[in-house]
Amino acid sequence: LLAHALTHTNAEIRNLAALSLGLKGEWSTSAIPALVECVRNGHASYHVLGALGRIGCNDPALVKLLIEQLKKTHPANDPDFNEDMAYLDLGLMGERARAAAPLVEAEYRKMGNNQDFAASRKFYRRILAAIAPNRLNQLPPSQNKEELSEDWP
Repeated sequence: LLAHALTHTNAEIRNLAALSLGLKGEWSTSAIPALVECVRNGHASYHVLGALGRIGCNDPALVKLLIEQLKKTHPANDPDFNEDMAYLDLGLMGERARAAAPLVEAEYRKMGNNQDFAASRKFYRRILAAIAPNRLNQLPPSQNKEELSEDWP
């Protein structure tokens, strides 16, 4: 029933269904294809991506879909797409999401050395460490100890 609700035209109904599925965690693995289909259809909201992360999606199609979405989407143009959750899902997929490493590295580099972006740089550094740990040495050295700490919110 909840997986069927993911096909609804009303975004609020889709998001409530995704939230409910995500809260059930691994018990909702049968809904992964429907959640991936949401992403395919351009409904990669916070709740849809959050559900995929909490359930634990290993579908290689999701990596490709998220990369495509991240390349073409700017948050101001697509309010339904949640860029941070997309990167977080890629990080949770580990090295299966290695193809996204250039995007993650590019986002990291956009932050420059501005201290205001230390938390964002830490976020992208942690994602890169999960999907392509060998690429960490290609990042510029950080001047911020907080960014390099092992603490994670």
